[in-house]
Amino acid sequence: MVIGIDGAEWSLINNWISQGKLPTFKKLIENGASGLLKSTLPPITPPAWVSAFTGVNPGKHNIFGFFVHEGYNIRVVDSTDVKAKTIWEILGAKGLKVTVVNVPVTYPPEKVNGIMVSGMVGFRDVSLEYTYPREIRNELEKIGYITDVPVEARLGHALDPEHLLHMTEKRKEAVIHLLKNYPWDLFIVVFAAPDRVQHFYWRYLIDGGANSPFKNVILSVYEALDAVLEELVELVGKDTNIIIFSDHGFGPLKKEFFLNHWFKGVGLLKPLMQRDYGVLKGLISRATSFLPDRFRPLIVKRKQKSRSVREGPQAPGNIDWLQTRAWLGSSDGRVTINLKGRQPSGIVEPNRECDEVRNSIIQGLLQLQDADTGEKIIANVYKREEIYHGLYAGNGPDLLVEPKAGYFLQNQVHGEELCRKPGTLSADHRPDGIFLAYGPDFKTGHKTVRAQITDITPTILHLMQASVPDYMDGRVLTETFASGSEQAIRAVRYERIEGDVQRTAQKDAYTRKEEEDMKERLRRLGYM
Repeated sequence: MVIGIDGAEWSLINNWISQGKLPTFKKLIENGASGLLKSTLPPITPPAWVSAFTGVNPGKHNIFGFFVHEGYNIRVVDSTDVKAKTIWEILGAKGLKVTVVNVPVTYPPEKVNGIMVSGMVGFRDVSLEYTYPREIRNELEKIGYITDVPVEARLGHALDPEHLLHMTEKRKEAVIHLLKNYPWDLFIVVFAAPDRVQHFYWRYLIDGGANSPFKNVILSVYEALDAVLEELVELVGKDTNIIIFSDHGFGPLKKEFFLNHWFKGVGLLKPLMQRDYGVLKGLISRATSFLPDRFRPLIVKRKQKSRSVREGPQAPGNIDWLQTRAWLGSSDGRVTINLKGRQPSGIVEPNRECDEVRNSIIQGLLQLQDADTGEKIIANVYKREEIYHGLYAGNGPDLLVEPKAGYFLQNQVHGEELCRKPGTLSADHRPDGIFLAYGPDFKTGHKTVRAQITDITPTILHLMQASVPDYMDGRVLTETFASGSEQAIRAVRYERIEGDVQRTAQKDAYTRKEEEDMKERLRRLGYM
C-alpha cells in the first residue's frame, strides 16, 4: 500500500511527536525506515507526483508544472499529457490488480486493471466522470466523497479548515470501502489536506499564532491524518508493506518576488498600456445591475469570454511580444525565451543570442538582493539541459528559477513593487519531503534514508517481484529492507526495454468550463 500525503513536512511532524502528539506517525517511524525524499525542480505537485509514479524525470514524462505552455498561452495539464508509463500501467499489464485514488494528474481517469479515482480534479461540476469504471462514482457519492475542497469553501482569504477535515474523512471512508470490497495487489491513495492548510495557515504557527483561534488548524489536519493512518495500517494487516511519502516539504514565506516586473526593469519584457481591471470590473457590475433580467446572461457570457482571452494583468494579451525577450508564464519559476521560429512573435535568434539572453538573466538574478535585508533572493537558475533529459526535455522551460527558501515567485506584469510581503499565502513548498516505509520487509528504527522522488516506482516494482525498466532514473531503496528479508536477499532485476517506452493515452482533455474552473482554483492557490 502506498499513502501519499501532499506537502507533509518533517519539521512539523517531529515537533508534534516530541510534544506527545501524532502517536501513529511515532509508531511507524520507530518501527520502520524513514528519512528525507528530494522532490523535483520545481518542487510542485504535478511533476513531483508524476515522477514518483513513473520513476523518471520530467524530461521523460513531459509534466513540468501545473500548466502546458503553448505559444503565449497556458492550459492546465491532464493525464493525457503524461508520456511515460505509470506504475499502475506497468503492473496492470502483468495481471496485477491496482487501485489508484486521488493521485494528481490522473484526470481523465485511465482504463486500469482495477479502479481509478482521478485526483486534482478540482471542479465544482459533480457530473464529471472522474472514476474508472464509471459505476464506482455512484458508490463514492453514496459515501459523500468529494474530489477537492470547493473554491467557495473559504474564511476570508483562507480555506475553511472544516472542509479540509471533512474532505479527509470522506476520502478515508472511500478508501476503506474500496479496500474491503475490491481485490487489489497495489493500493495507492493521496491525501491533499496538509498542502492546502499549510499554504494559508502557516502564519499562525509563527507570528503571534499563540493567541489566534487558528493556531491549531494545521495540527488538527495532521492529527486527523494520524488517525487515518492508524485505521488503514490496522485494516491492511501486518503482512502488508506500506510506503508513505510526500511530494515535497513546506516552509514559511517571507516575500513575494515579481519576476516579470524585474524583466520589465532590465528591458527584457515590455507590457502594453496598464488597464485598471478593478475599476473596469466594478463599472461592468454596476451597469449589469440596472439591466433587465433577460439581458444579464448575455453580459455574463461576454465577461467569461473576455476573461478566457485576458485573465488579469499577467495575461499574455497584456505583453508587447515584439519588444519582449523573456517572461515568466506562471508562478513556478519556468522562464520562456521569446524565440524566433518557436513563439508566434518571437524576436530572439536561436542558439547564440538565446544563450546570451539566458546567461544575462542568470547573472542578473543571482546578484539580486532583498532591499530590506540584503539577503539573496534567488538560490539558483538552471538551464533546461542542466536538469532535464529525455525525449520531452525540449518541452521544459528555457530557464528554471529557484528562489531562496522564503521567497515566492509571482508572474504579474504590472505593478511597481519588486518584492513585498506575501498576501493570501503564508507558506510554500520546500524540496525535501518525507519518506516512511513500514511493514514486514522494512528495517525497524532506520532514520537515515536519503531518497529521490523517482525512487518510489523502482522500489515498489522490486517489492512486488517485478523487474525495473532500464530507462527509469530512480533506484530501488535497498538500504530500507530488513536484513535477511526476501526483498533484501533477492537481487534487483533490470529489464532492457527496446523500442517505444512511452504510453499511449486516450486524448480527452478538459472542457472549456473545466479549464476555467481549474485555473480559478490554481489562481487562488497562488500559481497564476
